[in-house]
Amino acid sequence: MGRYARVVVGVAPAHLDRPFDYSVPDGMRVGVGSQVRVVFAGRRRTGWVVDVGDEPHTAPERIRALSMVQGELAWFDEADLALYRWVADRYAAKLADVLRHALPQRLAGVEQEALGWGEPPVTVPATRPACPTSAWRPYDASALLQAAARPLGQAYWLRVLPDDDVGALVADLIARCLGAGRGVLVLAADPASRVPDATLAVSAGVDWRADNPRDRYRAFLRGRTGHARLAVGERAAVFAPVADLGLVVVDDEANPAYKERRSPRQHAREVALARARMAGATCVLLGDLPSANLYRLLQAGHVTAVAADRATQRRRAPRVDVVDLSDPRPGTRRARFSELAARALSAAVRDAGAAVVLASRGGQGGAVACRGCRRRLTCPDCHGSLSVVGDDAGW
Repeated sequence: MGRYARVVVGVAPAHLDRPFDYSVPDGMRVGVGSQVRVVFAGRRRTGWVVDVGDEPHTAPERIRALSMVQGELAWFDEADLALYRWVADRYAAKLADVLRHALPQRLAGVEQEALGWGEPPVTVPATRPACPTSAWRPYDASALLQAAARPLGQAYWLRVLPDDDVGALVADLIARCLGAGRGVLVLAADPASRVPDATLAVSAGVDWRADNPRDRYRAFLRGRTGHARLAVGERAAVFAPVADLGLVVVDDEANPAYKERRSPRQHAREVALARARMAGATCVLLGDLPSANLYRLLQAGHVTAVAADRATQRRRAPRVDVVDLSDPRPGTRRARFSELAARALSAAVRDAGAAVVLASRGGQGGAVACRGCRRRLTCPDCHGSLSVVGDDAGW
């Protein structure tokens, strides 16, 4: 009886986004995750094997044979494939597009280099000791610390106090997870973040922030072969292979840079949450203020907040004065700068100090509201929110 492989072929039309049957020649070793070359529509193309079985889904006389297998390494396993399919379903994308985005360019020279790495280590011990227990004292973090060492698919939002070292706290969570024999994935969208360097100081890992294709493929192979149990990078690293994943950390989860602008247009935070849930790993989201999506998850109880008590937050946080810039008198324009802010800037300059002025950016949605009652103005026909295009309306 012959063997048949179901192959996702990298072609553009959306109606061809499904596996196609190919027969496996005798002596050819293929499995889930193998990258193969096939003849499709008269042309030789690259595809990925998503299933292997004895029974085809197509009439045998219409089935072609696989042309060749590209390398002996499996590019993904069943768990990775489940995540790719989740991304394709969640973002209405083709599975072939997800595979193209998640998998790096193959370089045979790096594969030959990987043959000399030998057997992967059974465990990867942390080279950096955990931070003192006193560092966690302001936080109600007992459940989080336990979940880092014994993950069961929980998700947490950690709000770090302004003066605390977020890198040291994250390093402690990583050390606890590695000490339990599990793998770690860390995402950081901001190049100035201290989390990636603190992460790589804990144990030998792979850095997915490299732009060189050879370095990226080398990082992929180290993770796929089990030589690295710790991966750190930006949004593309959410697909990084990590054996026995136990902890996923997303730094500054509200950062808009986590949104991919190309197909499949996934959001790394959402993929990280899904991947941790599927792997039974602990997911830790970091940030000062939760994004709208995270706020909904917190309200629904899907994510647990870990923060200091209110008194400690008020004592440690900088003072903020909220000033209403609107003028209640009709016919007046909205003020651009408050008198309180002007006095504070004058005092800083007079005392030879420093001051920073931040201009707010447009949010995710806008509407016109009455200055007096703050009621939102709507269209009398469709009841949709009204908006102002341009700043020459005189309002």
